[in-house]
Amino acid sequence: NGTSEVVKISYETHEEMDVCLSMKVSDYTRYLEIRRIALEARTIENQDSNGSTVPQPSKSEEKVSREVFTFTDDSGKEHSINAADVCLYMIDLDMVKLLPELISDFSSSFKLSGCMPGGTHCMMNAVNASGRPFMGPNMYITPPTSFTQMHQDGHGTVDSGHQCLSGYNEVVMLRRLPEAHKEQALRLLSGKMPNSAYDALYGLPHGDGLGDKPAWPDCNAIAKCKEMGYYPSVFILKPGQLVHINKGRLHAFRKLGPELLPPSDCHAKLRSSFIEEEGLGNAEHLCISVAWDWMYKGVTSTGINKEVVATLEGTVLNRINGTQSLAIPELSLLQMAQKLVTGSKPENSFLPLKKTRDTCSFAPNRETTLRGILPSLRYLIDQHVETTLAARDKAQNTSDKETKNRTLIKRHQLSIEPKPNSWENPDVFELDPYGNGDFFCKLCAKELSNVYLHCDGCEKILNKDFNICLSCHKEQRYCHMIQMHPLNPKRHCTINHTGNMKYNRQARCVCKNGPVCKNCGWCQGCSCRCHTWFTLNHRFLTLEEEEKLLETVEKVVGNHPAIETMRRLVSLSDMEGALDQKKPDNGEAVEKESDNTEQEKKEEGVEKKNETPTRRKRTRSSSNAETKFSI
Repeated sequence: NGTSEVVKISYETHEEMDVCLSMKVSDYTRYLEIRRIALEARTIENQDSNGSTVPQPSKSEEKVSREVFTFTDDSGKEHSINAADVCLYMIDLDMVKLLPELISDFSSSFKLSGCMPGGTHCMMNAVNASGRPFMGPNMYITPPTSFTQMHQDGHGTVDSGHQCLSGYNEVVMLRRLPEAHKEQALRLLSGKMPNSAYDALYGLPHGDGLGDKPAWPDCNAIAKCKEMGYYPSVFILKPGQLVHINKGRLHAFRKLGPELLPPSDCHAKLRSSFIEEEGLGNAEHLCISVAWDWMYKGVTSTGINKEVVATLEGTVLNRINGTQSLAIPELSLLQMAQKLVTGSKPENSFLPLKKTRDTCSFAPNRETTLRGILPSLRYLIDQHVETTLAARDKAQNTSDKETKNRTLIKRHQLSIEPKPNSWENPDVFELDPYGNGDFFCKLCAKELSNVYLHCDGCEKILNKDFNICLSCHKEQRYCHMIQMHPLNPKRHCTINHTGNMKYNRQARCVCKNGPVCKNCGWCQGCSCRCHTWFTLNHRFLTLEEEEKLLETVEKVVGNHPAIETMRRLVSLSDMEGALDQKKPDNGEAVEKESDNTEQEKKEEGVEKKNETPTRRKRTRSSSNAETKFSI
């Protein structure tokens, strides 16, 4: 009765290669130009009789040769790729170090400066700039089709802002979830990947040696996440738009390209209609974005309370999983409380202060902020008081034994520095208490906000910092050989941290591995005590000053029990005591996540590694910064 024509529709998908490359920015600019010319040539060559374009990869040697991009990496190795078929994604371009004029322009033009690191709405607002970890802004440049896998920023401890300057971003984002539900969501979104080492919770979204990467979520996975109450948001970010990603929210980005997507892709319908509405056609649009991390504080006392507790919980989970947190919630709490209890107002200050343009009418006032941070501040200071008093008792016991019989002092000696580091003369005191480099536990990566233990052996013999938290010292986790030398793994007290020497040998030792240590008098190769001797230090406040700070905050805000919050905070102590706690198996059932309250939804609404330095003296950063590219 009639004729019909079979129309074949081809879909183009991309997979991330398991490698990162480094190159000069000038080489990357050359790559973008070669890719643009090659794609334009393909489009002209593949025009059909109706004038529409059907892009096809070129096959002739001449065509392929003009599409080849060749460059040399930082190690001198030469690479060649097809610029039209391979997408290079420039990631983490440090604007502060490498683009001073651009960061100046961005800072002066951006209308939400209070949402930047250290801004009005950031928990780190009272922390000095050198005491904060670097959180951007960074620039990201790529042709369309590249993507960033599902992940959580700062391993769940920081918020992030993503400002789209050009191009379009396809985004999938879930609500904030507990740990077990995050794992369940990842199983729904990614499926089983037996050959993958990719860890969306405690790994990095781009890197070498991660194996298979998960595919972009399909419609079925999004539907299952909706059934579980994970509230997946599927949207497209346009040029000029900003998305705020709250801490702990799993999310993924993909740069929108002109290609059709398979119908199963969760963005297939949205992309098709969007390209038609915006009139984008078949041309590629270079994608440029600026992104940064920060620590959103909240607005109401309830919201501030939830934000602070969520950050503290994230840092504990990172410690359990052996990952250093990007956020510094403990130091932020102490500094914020110190700043707010003074009660000083700009009009009463002797300094000629001016109002800044990021002053917002919805910024929380002094009492609201103190009421929000009080439960967490009380929990933090109570921890410091308990562990510091126990350390003082141990130091006193050590001192009593020493007065009776010095030969009894063999290991685990503890002394107390009488004044905080910030009271020392900065011209002669080598450690900078206001810096950020050495104030994470060497053993568990816990933040060392005010109280920490410093290894006397590493200080006096190795001239290196070995700082640990009170919990690791109490558990004697320092009683191991820990390599401090970059190349030499030898077990010797003058080379590495040797907290596990058990013998009681002095001169002419049978181990033939030392003379005696000039500090403790025991054999350097098998019996040195120095790396079990620690000094208790305070960065800013003595124990009495911390207690006084808490009393002052309590007087300002009155009674604020926050029973539910205290339950969550007390559970952190149980979590910290179970560092070897086994994660749920992949097959473990997870019950449906309950809906958020209206207040939680308001707080979570979309507004659209650092290796610990071991040297005490600070070094100048190299000007030859390496830029990473993801393929």
